[in-house]
Amino acid sequence: MKARPVSPSTTNGFLQSQQVFWRGLSMAVLVVTSGLLLLYVVFALQFRNLAFPGFILSYTGVVSAAMPVSGIDWQGDDAGVQRGDYIIAINDQPLADAHFPTTAANFRRELAILAPGTTMTLDFQRRITETTILPDDNPATPDAPNSLTCQTISAAIAECSTALTLSRFSDGDFLAYFMLPFVASLFMVGIGGVVVWLRADNREGFLS
Repeated sequence: MKARPVSPSTTNGFLQSQQVFWRGLSMAVLVVTSGLLLLYVVFALQFRNLAFPGFILSYTGVVSAAMPVSGIDWQGDDAGVQRGDYIIAINDQPLADAHFPTTAANFRRELAILAPGTTMTLDFQRRITETTILPDDNPATPDAPNSLTCQTISAAIAECSTALTLSRFSDGDFLAYFMLPFVASLFMVGIGGVVVWLRADNREGFLS
């Protein structure tokens, strides 16, 4: 028995329905992605409005490796704060929690009630290794004063305290850390949307 030939109208109808499906799916992805980018902007602006302690905290409550890119020094460096320090208190208000993300959330909550120009005390723990820098190894100078004091509480951990003055996150660093990635993401989403729209007649257009 010979197979019945597929009519051109059936083929065209299938292709059109496929285009509608992929274009609809691409629009749904675009809407979701746009929503996520909007949340990113909201978060960035909230961060911009907070007093800045001179370092960026990771979600685990540990000081990240972020560094200034604008040429303006961060006061956290001058106060002796280093990458890997685990923040445990602000102004004698305990922050540490066994659930590390809670420590970071507590940090943001306490920071939100402080204004730029305020001097705050900071307590943190520092892991002791062969390359660990403690106050005796990094003494204060007239050009780089700091109030860092540390006490060894075990063979591997030192508990430190320092004071620093809060500021605003500089425009240059805000541009580099938040706005440039945002613009790059918008560009990639736009390119992806155009590709899918123009190649909606095949799956490769969506997956590319």
